[in-house]
Amino acid sequence: MLSRFLLSLILVLMVACQKPLEAPELVDPVYLGLKGQIKEFESSVKEEEALLTDLEAQLSALEPQSNLRGKLLEKISVSRTRLLRSQQMVKYFMIRARSRKIYVHKIYPKYFESATPWPDPTLKSQYETHKRLLASPRQWDSRVPKLNQSGLAGVDERKGESAPAGSTEQPKAEQ
Repeated sequence: MLSRFLLSLILVLMVACQKPLEAPELVDPVYLGLKGQIKEFESSVKEEEALLTDLEAQLSALEPQSNLRGKLLEKISVSRTRLLRSQQMVKYFMIRARSRKIYVHKIYPKYFESATPWPDPTLKSQYETHKRLLASPRQWDSRVPKLNQSGLAGVDERKGESAPAGSTEQPKAEQ
């Protein structure tokens, strides 16, 4: 009897007492995504550093008047540029993650007091859409149909109808 009472008391206390999260950013999809991007770019930095040291070792082992020297110097320059870009991205995402953490600690108490779910369910889908749009190709020709000699491929200009796919038929001149 006493054990049932204690068990029910513990159960009621566990269910009734809700405390705010100490680290709400650990369940925030945006913060977690930023941390993932930091890790990606840190690994990219390590790879580029290894490649750069290898290329510099090859350059030092190369004869001074070799015809491969110019190509190797170009590869070193490209590798340094990629390394600097990766290092900049690591710093950028660290700053964004830190600001997101501050924002989450500022906004989370409002969610907790109003008993709305944290993180906001729509936030994850919005963040994933934003990431997908940032990663999408920005060349117009990847989304727009190619032009043939008479206009859009696959459109019959005489009737305004679509021509069969793959047809190269040109509209006949009217007499």
